[in-house]
Amino acid sequence: MYLQSDSSVIAVVTANALLVSGSPWPSPIECLEVLDNASVLVFLDEQDRKRVIESIQYDADDLLRALRSNTSTSWWWETRDLEFLRIVETKGDPPQSAEPRVVGNMRGAWWCEPNFWNRNGIVSAELSQSLPDNGGPVRLWCQDESAQPFNPLSTSPVSLESLRLYVINSPQDWRSLVKRYPRKFVIRGDSSDSFWFRTTGIEIQPDWTQVAKDYDGIHLTIGGYVTTAYVSMEIDNQYQTTLSGWNPGEAVIFDSTRLMR
Repeated sequence: MYLQSDSSVIAVVTANALLVSGSPWPSPIECLEVLDNASVLVFLDEQDRKRVIESIQYDADDLLRALRSNTSTSWWWETRDLEFLRIVETKGDPPQSAEPRVVGNMRGAWWCEPNFWNRNGIVSAELSQSLPDNGGPVRLWCQDESAQPFNPLSTSPVSLESLRLYVINSPQDWRSLVKRYPRKFVIRGDSSDSFWFRTTGIEIQPDWTQVAKDYDGIHLTIGGYVTTAYVSMEIDNQYQTTLSGWNPGEAVIFDSTRLMR
């Protein structure tokens, strides 16, 4: 199978595995587990990734339509039913505002989820999309491959009626956010073949300090994750942007006290 440069490998591999499993599709939880397994693809080397892509049996557009139409996965693009996970505490000096945070592990990965967006003592809150029928937070069943393991001790529904959320439901939503609030930095590659070192040059990410002036938080839906994460996109024919290391279905509220008002 040939994938265009703007195609999400995670999305097509997830949908292919579900279609191959036959009809009816697995339960919503089992579909999340398939997605969780697919997220490891960003760490595969070029040859292994090529073998995975060649095993895909369906057209990429057909696979995305299948995800959007099946009841076990169509809710991935919904923005309702968020549950509180935790307050994100900073230890020591957080990274500079709006800089992608570096993961302290051997992979040398970075991520762009805005947990540490502010240096002035304001702490953020993490929320998670809920499974249908009060099935609990998505984070229990699925997370980004670069994320640290985390099982919330307790969760609770959150009212978002008074909050201004920017929702990332597609690559276009991410591109629009980046173009409206741009911040440039340089990615330097090396001989490693992991995703982060295949991505080199001038990268544009959202300037979260500016975003926080207009919005109370950002929500990356599961559908936004599967179609956008780790897809390198060009901006104005000279820069690139990539949504990386952000858990599917998760939202970040910049100022956690906004949830208590």
